Amino acid sequence: INLNYNHIRAIPPVALLACLPGLTKLVLLRNHVTEQPIGDADGSVSFCLENDDDDYSLMPSNLTLLVWSISTVKRLAAHAFGRRALSQLDGLRLENSDMVEVDPLAFANKSSNAGPPAAVRELSLENNRIVTLDPATFRPLVNLVELTLSQNCLTGSLHPDTFLGLDKLEILYLGQNRITAIHPDTFKPLAGSLRELGLATNQIGSIQSGTFHGLAKLNTLSLSNNELVSVAPDTFAGLTALARLDLDSNRLSGTLHPDTLAGLGALRELNLDLNQLQSVEPSTFRDLVQLERLWLNGNLLERIVPGTFATLGALKSLRLHSNRLGGGGEGDGGRRQRLGPDVFAGLTDQLSQLYLYDNDGLDATAVTLPPSLNNIAEFLI
Repeated sequence: INLNYNHIRAIPPVALLACLPGLTKLVLLRNHVTEQPIGDADGSVSFCLENDDDDYSLMPSNLTLLVWSISTVKRLAAHAFGRRALSQLDGLRLENSDMVEVDPLAFANKSSNAGPPAAVRELSLENNRIVTLDPATFRPLVNLVELTLSQNCLTGSLHPDTFLGLDKLEILYLGQNRITAIHPDTFKPLAGSLRELGLATNQIGSIQSGTFHGLAKLNTLSLSNNELVSVAPDTFAGLTALARLDLDSNRLSGTLHPDTLAGLGALRELNLDLNQLQSVEPSTFRDLVQLERLWLNGNLLERIVPGTFATLGALKSLRLHSNRLGGGGEGDGGRRQRLGPDVFAGLTDQLSQLYLYDNDGLDATAVTLPPSLNNIAEFLI
């Protein structure tokens, strides 16, 4: 049953759902339900009746996906689902509510008989108002593959044991919260499985050494729109499978350490736009032999040293617009830099997009492309 995007204001007691044993998917999202059909008056919600047997769930016996979006939910109660429900559900999404608290035992069994492990592979608590998480909250969800905690109010630093035991977790979204720091042990339990990590739009000011060490399968890492001022040279060490790295919209200034991106030979997309970088060391990109997209626009770059792109033969898109190229730096006696063929040395006919517009005094007369770029599809200056 898909009841998305209607104007439903009230639904029958959830106990009636137990009369639909053939129901496998229930999606109740983006409606106008004003009365919580299950739980307590204080907004606590539970899908398991209060008794001594947590097999007695209010959910249909064959339900594998539950999407529950009711704004009046304030709290996910202890033992909220029951042993049978957790052993059958594959996807659970409790989103878009006023939920501020998840009981540490919300996903735990009530009885002493442990029974089969929770089958839930996808859990989303997106767009709620959760402020803190007990480190034991997700411990029963041993089969979890994807966990979404985006758009909440998670504040400060997560407890280092928050993801302990989730050794099958591949996707973790923590974006759009109020996280200011990351304990270096937080992601260590995920070393053998994590492939995608979203930390964008938080308030992270620095990253401690070792925070990402051991995440050998990590493919995508987003740190966009934080408050990073610098990145230590060993921050991304060992991320040999990393294909996309987003560092845009931070406060990175000066120049990146030449070893910041060392060893990232699988990287294909690197976003450094909308920072305050003033220069790039020629050896910074030396290991990025598979890089296809490099965005450096919206910085304070004044010069590009010849050889900077020497190893980027696979590059398809290079964005250098909205900088200060061509304006003449302080160390150049105010002389205007010409961007000659040596600046673009190493780039091949794979490059189809080169943006140089909105730079100080840079025009077509100050740019000479090498023959390998004569047929570039998009050249904007």
